[in-house]
Amino acid sequence: MELKRAQPITARELGGIFNVSANAVRRHLKELEADGLVTYTREQRGSGAPTYAYRLSASGEGLFPTQYSKALFDVLTYVAAHEGREMVRELFAEQ
Repeated sequence: MELKRAQPITARELGGIFNVSANAVRRHLKELEADGLVTYTREQRGSGAPTYAYRLSASGEGLFPTQYSKALFDVLTYVAAHEGREMVRELFAEQ
């Protein structure tokens, strides 16, 4: 879940969140990578050696449900019922 919230994120940053060593985190990330759920890239963050930043792969992202279209439909239906269809039109016009 932390990887989903803060991507890209380093093993050191994840270790700080969970209060474990970066090496312990890397071991788990390696398993997730082998399963095709995590990818990484080398990033230059400040001076010094590049670091590996991890993020969810498309398969990893697919594990998290997305109901955005249903939620948006429900909100717009609520607004239309309580404020009128014109309010919905105004919302879209502003966006």
